[in-house]
Amino acid sequence: MFVLLDMEWIESRGGHRSLTQLYAARVDAKWNTIRAFDALVCPREPGTAPWEHLAFNGYAPAEFCASDSEKSCVQRFFRWLQPDDVICCWHVETKNTLKALYSRYLFGTFSTTVRCMNQKVYAAIKAREIPARSLYKIAEACGLSTPAPEHQSSNDVAVMQMLFQALELAQSKAPKRAPAKEPIPRQEQNAKIIAASSYNYLYAPNSEIFHCRNCKQLLRVKELLGSVYYQTASQNRRPCKLCHPDLQPIIDRPSKEDAEAETGKSELVKARLLGNQCVILPQTRIVGCCHNLLHPGKLTKRLMTQHNCLGKNCRYFEKYEDAGYWKECDRKKEQKRTAKQLQRMKREQEAATETILQNLAELFQSYIDDAGYAMQIVRVDTELTNRYRVFYVSEYPFADGDRFPKFLETVRFFFPDYRLNLRHIRDVDGHFVTIEEYQQRARK
Repeated sequence: MFVLLDMEWIESRGGHRSLTQLYAARVDAKWNTIRAFDALVCPREPGTAPWEHLAFNGYAPAEFCASDSEKSCVQRFFRWLQPDDVICCWHVETKNTLKALYSRYLFGTFSTTVRCMNQKVYAAIKAREIPARSLYKIAEACGLSTPAPEHQSSNDVAVMQMLFQALELAQSKAPKRAPAKEPIPRQEQNAKIIAASSYNYLYAPNSEIFHCRNCKQLLRVKELLGSVYYQTASQNRRPCKLCHPDLQPIIDRPSKEDAEAETGKSELVKARLLGNQCVILPQTRIVGCCHNLLHPGKLTKRLMTQHNCLGKNCRYFEKYEDAGYWKECDRKKEQKRTAKQLQRMKREQEAATETILQNLAELFQSYIDDAGYAMQIVRVDTELTNRYRVFYVSEYPFADGDRFPKFLETVRFFFPDYRLNLRHIRDVDGHFVTIEEYQQRARK
């Protein structure tokens, strides 16, 4: 069956679209509604939402705040759709936004047929000499009484129904598509890529989160990038909250001698060991030689440990530097040294970040004082890149993050890319702390 769809959204400067309204009506052959789907979307940051935007037309802010999230709305809509439904929208931007929402919250291939009806309407009104304009202008030119306000999803769908009925547009089914070849499961493909890589940390392109190698979230990513070093992976990214990646030793390839010893391909030699014992063993197992006249002979790792040659700093002991054992020891020392350097760099980075956040808190407090608000910033934390969570107290014992528009405008003026999330601090019993209560506790 055919489904008429309209959506409203807000587009950020970076091109990210946030859904606000979604209305769909399943119709019969004469475009009459059989069943409808209506949903509002709660903004991510209600305190800073631009309620005057056209995308919020027709409803009060409280109705949006009491609604579900964008993810829940999209998932419920695609569960509401039937396999043979054909979606009809007005223009191609609605189609592109619907596909973007599907790939953002759902997995698999977008297989639903979507048709843009504006071109079909333009062809129908051409014979009536009606210019091709917006949906509401065309409906008024056809003598139809349109509901108000515009840009309310339910009203837009109602206007499409009236216009299609007035123009007597026929419904035609789309031709059946040939079944697509089943691709290799992404989880299996990503598992092979991770196993073949030598990275300690992996992440997706343009992602703000990095993961350790065994994180299950990596199996769903379309494309993988990685890094051996923690410092590189954590640049402009935060650790995953599920796998908690920490400093890891650098993955190193085994030496040629070690690989040969493990596979049994090392050259076998006849050697006289310490204690006058003649044996045949792989060349890589000989780590040194003792030149003491009382018990001369070659040494393996076990014999060297038993006689404590290194602990006694024996002057008769000769170390074979080319042996794989000593190379392995050097590699472990290098890994420990690198891990210490990474830990020091991490501490320095955390200290630098803390200093930056303290400076931001002082700067934001100066903006608040200039605006004349009774508000005190307690601390500033980082959420994502250029997104900060500001904890504050005010003179009111309730959440009043929407009472400081001048402060937010000042921040946007000096820092256009910054986004703030104002959080009024609560006490352990759940009530919001006022400035007076906070200052009394600070004195104690």
